Amino acid sequence: MKKFFKNFSHVNISEWKGIFILALLLIFFAIIPLIQEPFYRIEVKDFDKLDSLSIELQNRKELEFINENITSLNNKNQYWGINSLDPFAFDPNKIDAKDFKKMGFTDKQTQSFINYRSAGGIFYTKKDFKKLYFVNDEIYELLAPYILLPDSISYKKEDKKFKNNLLIELNTVDSLNLIKVPGIGAYRAKKILELRNKLGGFTDYDQLKMIYGFNDSLIETIKPYITINPYIIKKININQANIKDMARHPYIGYNLSISIYNYRQNHGDYKYLEELKNLKLINDSIYNKILPYITVQ
Repeated sequence: MKKFFKNFSHVNISEWKGIFILALLLIFFAIIPLIQEPFYRIEVKDFDKLDSLSIELQNRKELEFINENITSLNNKNQYWGINSLDPFAFDPNKIDAKDFKKMGFTDKQTQSFINYRSAGGIFYTKKDFKKLYFVNDEIYELLAPYILLPDSISYKKEDKKFKNNLLIELNTVDSLNLIKVPGIGAYRAKKILELRNKLGGFTDYDQLKMIYGFNDSLIETIKPYITINPYIIKKININQANIKDMARHPYIGYNLSISIYNYRQNHGDYKYLEELKNLKLINDSIYNKILPYITVQ
């Protein structure tokens, strides 16, 4: 103990200064909480106000949701044209785009209507008008009294007689007679004649499937009204035709036309059509497909 106080009595001035400063710092940090307490008291939250604020925010969200639904409904009604339609008597098979738009339909709806009719769509009864995607029940009920078509069709003997008498040959028919076939309008008639010119003529009904929109159902519908004479075909003489002429045919194309031409250049004119089977690009399927459209004479 004496040794401790003896050592303590030998502390120099600099060390005393350090001890003094350290003591002041300890006292300062000890009284800081006592000084801050009156000024930084924890505020008690008003939970009643928080509940009121929460309810107000919820009400605002519900109001916004209702407004959005009202706006959406108004836009939908405007899109369907319910409020803007001003109908008058019309035949949907004859009315033009200008008059159709006069009733209050939009440009998009009018173009869709014209496209439907150009693709061969025919309106037989009033209810056929509902096939248009933009015609809902409300629009139909509004327009039905003005549509100059029967509510339903009862087939008479005259109708059956007309069907029995309507029979066209697909390789010789013109567009005016072709559009008389139920299901074939001006647009489809045009596409049929374009394909017929490219092929050189039709040999089978299934070739119509090369045209967009033709399926088994449509072909079965028009079959009773058309016939095909496979002997009325414009053929390509492979001993005379150049590469460009042969390549135009949908079943031959550019690569096969080059192969046909080169073989002729190397071996002379074809004597028989079966010689085409010597070409690497021709298998039995392709040979049978192009056979009706080529000749060596």
